[in-house]
Formats: sequence, structure tokens, C-alpha cells
Amino acid sequence: SGPAQSLMSIVVPLLGVLATAGLRPPRRASEVLAGIAGALGPALLIAAIGVLICAVTTALAPSTAPEGRWTNAGVVVLGSLLVQGVAQLVGTGMGLLIRRPILAYAATIVLPLGLWRLCGSVAALQPAQAWLTPLPSVQHLLAGEMDPVGWAQWLAVLAIWGVGLNALGLARVSRP
Repeated sequence: SGPAQSLMSIVVPLLGVLATAGLRPPRRASEVLAGIAGALGPALLIAAIGVLICAVTTALAPSTAPEGRWTNAGVVVLGSLLVQGVAQLVGTGMGLLIRRPILAYAATIVLPLGLWRLCGSVAALQPAQAWLTPLPSVQHLLAGEMDPVGWAQWLAVLAIWGVGLNALGLARVSRP
């Protein structure tokens, strides 16, 4: 599930960008909120399709897992939905902040991965990497390896990349 959902999370933000920076960008707060809510539906549907494909593949493939192949299935399913939801929120946020869709979509990839790389290469920032960038949370969610710290890190990522970007975008659109 990890590789499949990770690849999908690269494409999903494009839908969010198009919902907020496409042909008819929102101009009022109510339109922004409707665009964000409308964009989450397809992201969750894409996640569910990915889960279904991975479940069928897992059921058909021989298992060598010592604990069983379905041990962390609940967390992986929930994680898949959360990963695509946040990916979509990154797309809507970037679309609100950067009005050119191709630049906004590029930013959905370059900014989170660039920050992840920066945090990983600067020793003083390494402890903050899992709290500031989506990739570590994605890896833990899709592996089904969540603990209280992992959930706290995911909430921090949601606050920054999901809520924060969209709040900034909403403020930008709402300016007179």
C-alpha cells in the first residue's frame, strides 16, 4: 500500500490545485470553502480505490509476513485516506496561494520534499523533520506503524500543510 498510495499522493494535489486555481478560481470565502470540501471527495475516493487494489493484491499474493498480512490493515486503510486528504489539502492551499496552476502543482511537490531534504541535511533540523514535513508521517501511516508520537506528528503536518496553507490561501482570496 505504501508505494501505491505514495505515488497517488503526488498526483492527487493536482485536483486540489485545479479546484482553487483552475479556470474559475474562487473569489469569496464561501467559494473557497466549497472548493476545498468538493476537492476532498475525489481524493478520498482515489484513496479508497487504491486501498481496494492493494487489498486484492495482498489477498492474492503469497504471504511471508510473520505476523500475518492483515495485522495493521486498519491503520493502513485509515492512513491511506488521511494521506490523500492531506495531499489534496496541499493542492488546494497551493492553488489558493499560487494562481498559476502549473506553478502551484509544482510547489505541491517541490516545497514539501525540499523542506524534507533540507531538514534531513542540516543536523540541527533533523529532529524537526518528522514534525514539519509530510513524508515521515506518510511512511508511518502507510506502514501501519503509528504510536502516540506518530499521531502527534501527523497532526502537526495536517496543521501546517493542510490547515495552514488553506488558511493563508483563504486570507489571500478574502483580501479586498
